Amino acid sequence: MINYTLKQLKYFVAVAESGNVTEASEKLYISQPAISNAISQLEETLNTQLLIRHHAKGVSLTPAGKEMVSYCRTLLSHAEEINGYMIQHSTLISGTINIGCYASLGPIYAPKLIQGFTKLYPEVNFKLFEGDIEELNEALVTGKIEMALMYDLNNNCQIESTKLAKISPHVLLSVKHPLANRKKINLMALQDEPLVLLDLPHSNKYFQSLFEQYDKNPFIKHRTKSIEMLRSLVANGEGYALMNAHVKSNTCFDGSELISIPLSDYATPISLVISKVLGVKLPKRCEAFLEFCIKNFNLDNK
Repeated sequence: MINYTLKQLKYFVAVAESGNVTEASEKLYISQPAISNAISQLEETLNTQLLIRHHAKGVSLTPAGKEMVSYCRTLLSHAEEINGYMIQHSTLISGTINIGCYASLGPIYAPKLIQGFTKLYPEVNFKLFEGDIEELNEALVTGKIEMALMYDLNNNCQIESTKLAKISPHVLLSVKHPLANRKKINLMALQDEPLVLLDLPHSNKYFQSLFEQYDKNPFIKHRTKSIEMLRSLVANGEGYALMNAHVKSNTCFDGSELISIPLSDYATPISLVISKVLGVKLPKRCEAFLEFCIKNFNLDNK
């Protein structure tokens, strides 16, 4: 077991090179008693005398001390190399970012963000984890992921978030629906229509809460955790759906078509955020990715 310190080795080498404690003290800006005590502790730990103290004439090295000083210089040099490497590594944007994505957001935003960031920093790669908000919270707290792209529907006191954008809900309808040509739609125009609900934790409650201003409960015909299943059900006339994230294409996997129409009702926008564990300092690569996301969404919102 190693019980000596780099500080003790540094003081010993300084005294060995200076030939006396006084000069070493001046060079290191350390008091003479502190240096003397450190070297005495080193000798005690090694059970070996390293210096011969000459009263008022400085010190000289014992045979063991002469051999030891060479090893100490090598060890201190390696320690400096390690320190330099860690300083360089802490500023280099490289390595793996473990990121989580809310299931309904990941396909819409994550690929573009990842592709744009890796163009700037080719030494970075990503490891993706998809889940609902509860699964992302657990992955953050347990260290499985470092950050997560999600909606700000979180009440976990261990998680803190940075807002990227505000997204208002909209209605999805089949292109064949009688209301498909409207520029905006009021929820009451759909009160007798079947709802296809995105049945993910927190999201399902959020969408159902939109009806509370009318003291109504929606008629839920289908529940699904899959965005594409939801879109296909809507496009095939199985009902309407509510979403926040905007999918660019109106064509579903089976070739059927749907349309997205803004709500005319008052609805509090939901925030898109990057979340991490409260108080945890992110690696440089993650901090850089967070800044990239903020700038990317600022540009999109201009």
